[in-house]
Amino acid sequence: MLTSEDIKKRFEEIGVLDQFGVKKEVSDLPNHIDDQRGEIILYACSAFLDGNTWLMVSTNKKIIFLDKGMIAGLKKIEIPLSKINSISYKSGLVLGEILIHHGSDSMNLKSIDKKALQPMVDSINNELYKFDKTKNIPTNIVINDSDYNKKIVEQNNEIIMLLSAILNTLENK
Repeated sequence: MLTSEDIKKRFEEIGVLDQFGVKKEVSDLPNHIDDQRGEIILYACSAFLDGNTWLMVSTNKKIIFLDKGMIAGLKKIEIPLSKINSISYKSGLVLGEILIHHGSDSMNLKSIDKKALQPMVDSINNELYKFDKTKNIPTNIVINDSDYNKKIVEQNNEIIMLLSAILNTLENK
């Protein structure tokens, strides 16, 4: 399991600067990243959602939103990459917004530092692109399997003989 130090080191590696108002969420983040199954943090920033400041984290598997209140405990939203339809953003002078469409719903995240806006959008879009490319690859392709190829040839020959017999029958009528 990741530690808080691992998270801080990863944030430095990927250039995460904006951690305004999300210190508690950052310290709780190791509990929400499944590094044992290869989950990797791609980018993180703070964002305003439903009247609160949330930690928004993009990983190679999902987008995580954490809001750790003083009294109410922890609120968490996870959106798997497979559920994201599109992402768009709007940039202002200092702050920006990200709109995530997922399923039949959408989330509008506001007050994102302009310096963090583009890296966050790019991290999500790059992962979505990789995800789209891999989900269209058939997993049952057999390449260079001579037994398999022989079976296909035999089946094709049987089909050709059957079609020839049908054609001869029709011609003789």
